[in-house]
Amino acid sequence: MNKTIAVILLAVALAIGFQSHGQHLNGWLRTTGSLRLTDKWKTDMELQGRWQNGLNNINPLKEKLLFSYRHWVYYKHDESLQFGLSPFAYYSLFKIIEDSTDYNTSPVHEYRTTISAEVRHKLIGNLYATDKTMLEYRIFSQSGNILRLRNKLGLEYKINKPLALKLSHEVLLNAAGVEKQYFFDHERTGVSMEIRTAMGYVEAGYIRASRLPVLAETILTENNLFINLGFTINQNRQVISNVRNH
Repeated sequence: MNKTIAVILLAVALAIGFQSHGQHLNGWLRTTGSLRLTDKWKTDMELQGRWQNGLNNINPLKEKLLFSYRHWVYYKHDESLQFGLSPFAYYSLFKIIEDSTDYNTSPVHEYRTTISAEVRHKLIGNLYATDKTMLEYRIFSQSGNILRLRNKLGLEYKINKPLALKLSHEVLLNAAGVEKQYFFDHERTGVSMEIRTAMGYVEAGYIRASRLPVLAETILTENNLFINLGFTINQNRQVISNVRNH
């Protein structure tokens, strides 16, 4: 309970500390349910909501920004390598509010297919290095399709068995489907704390993003406060193993 309170206080402190650093302040919430199929395979159902502040306020939950559903299938090769496939994802994308007319802009709908590879290595003691690469094919309802490459490098320090501190930097590049001046999509630098239990995990933190929207002339800076919630639907993997072996 005390660790859960600590994570909540961290999120509040980040909200207070970073409000003055930029016009765009967003709140992110992601919930993921995992279903273990075997010791090597699992599937995830992911729901996400993002909100943004308005023109005359700093409330990160004031206006809609994004809603999505994404489905993943993962194969764990070993403790250091995991592959993923998201055959289907649906996104509803709202306009970033920069002008009063943006309030009335209809959302853009996106369908997405993604493949991923994640690497995790122990460096020294309780310090780990992580690397996640993704290739996304994005299909939009109101414009052309985009092929996007993502790479996220990170460090994770396990304070104790359930509690970890994470640092990360992610670069997102448009490999095809846009003019060459929009090759850079955006980058994210984040810090977070995560608590893991037998039931799942809670992660809360802050991400600073620099984004170049297609057709925009200048880079936008965003401050994002996020909470990720995850839980495993079937805790007892031995039951699955017994069923498979009979």
